[in-house]
Amino acid sequence: MQKIHPLFILIILLWLFPEKLFSQKDKTGEIIILGVVHNENENRNAQIMLPILKEINPDIILSETDTLSGYFKSDYSIIKPPLWYQVFRKIGFAKQMLPEAEVLYLFRKKKKEVIIYPFDIAIEKRNNYVKKQNKFKKNLIQDLNKLNNEGLIPEAFHPQQKLLITYTQYLYEITQQGYVEINRTVVTDSIRDMMHLEYNYLPALLDTASMLKKYKTEYMESKDYWELRNKKMAENILFFMQKHPGKRILIITGLLHKYILIDLLKPAQKNNSFYLYDCCNR
Repeated sequence: MQKIHPLFILIILLWLFPEKLFSQKDKTGEIIILGVVHNENENRNAQIMLPILKEINPDIILSETDTLSGYFKSDYSIIKPPLWYQVFRKIGFAKQMLPEAEVLYLFRKKKKEVIIYPFDIAIEKRNNYVKKQNKFKKNLIQDLNKLNNEGLIPEAFHPQQKLLITYTQYLYEITQQGYVEINRTVVTDSIRDMMHLEYNYLPALLDTASMLKKYKTEYMESKDYWELRNKKMAENILFFMQKHPGKRILIITGLLHKYILIDLLKPAQKNNSFYLYDCCNR
């Protein structure tokens, strides 16, 4: 009896069971990060963001929220807004969703098979947490500006203070623009430089200026929690990438998180088989 050539057997197996021979784990996935601002204006809203999502055409979207937010169930599946909300939203009686939340539902209408997960650390009473953080930052900035206007910042800190003001003004102006503009590499790099400057400058100033010493403990706690939160975000992204190898994953996150996630995810590309892309700079 004539033996069957091994190459012939391989060809038949490739034709019958390609998905078995080439597991999805061997495929290289993609992670694309879209930075957003958590409000809307004439340049930034869900309708403007939607074409960007259509162009990227992700298999999976990871949203900067958690299972306690009200948008997701405990199994990470996104909820459908109740009928009463949909009706009240149309007539203007219900609070408007943030653009990055609303666009999830708009895109899912276009691509029903898209998978949507939350990837942020679970924050109890998130709205209260955000309000507390904003109040703290507002009070710190007010006293910092007062100190600056009265010429009471020690001379040794003048260059850092001047540069921080320049960065802050730049960030405010750029975030009034559209999603393509705020996702330029130069913006991401500028935010990275600004945050590095702040983390080196402010703790030293809070130790030196008597008017600001009351902020030191809370500032350092907030900084540590921010770093922990971003590390957990990156871990969650890698978890979903490993759960869905070879897929195109879009990360929608606040602009201040973007540079940190890039820095944390970039070294993990090779071991986790994915390419990392900066949205709008692919």
